[in-house]
Amino acid sequence: MHEASVPRMKELLLKVAHAKTFDLAIWVEGTKQTDLNDAEEDLNMLERANLIKSQTRYTHRNVYRRYELTQKGTELSEKLAAET
Repeated sequence: MHEASVPRMKELLLKVAHAKTFDLAIWVEGTKQTDLNDAEEDLNMLERANLIKSQTRYTHRNVYRRYELTQKGTELSEKLAAET
């Protein structure tokens, strides 16, 4: 993990907390596939830390992941929100 990604992870954790569920498109029909972007890598790191959980969703033409906070993530996001 790079030190520069810590602020991005905090921002993403607060976004998930604010939205309650946060969707990220993984594959959209008709678009060129690219490598994982920074947001997806940071979300994967938050999931490995048990701060968020995800579920892969499929539609007729798209694949996306839906993220939600875990109890541990909720507690941390409340502390981070109080700091700002």
